[in-house]
Amino acid sequence: MYRCDFGGLMGWGGGITNIIFVVFFVIIAIIIINRLLPQHKKNSDATDSIEILKRRLASGEISLEEYEKLKKFI
Repeated sequence: MYRCDFGGLMGWGGGITNIIFVVFFVIIAIIIINRLLPQHKKNSDATDSIEILKRRLASGEISLEEYEKLKKFI
């Protein structure tokens, strides 16, 4: 009269496969979101700033004194 048939609700292997699929999709979503967000580069800003200062010094935009002052702040 009363039947407990969870086969149709749980699919292949019961609830564990559903959990595995959910975890899989969450991991994929995290990877996609992580790649879409901009990455902050450490130390590259300081290196770029010094390169800009060197170019400005070489082109004559700033003097050697200004170069030394600005380099201390970077």
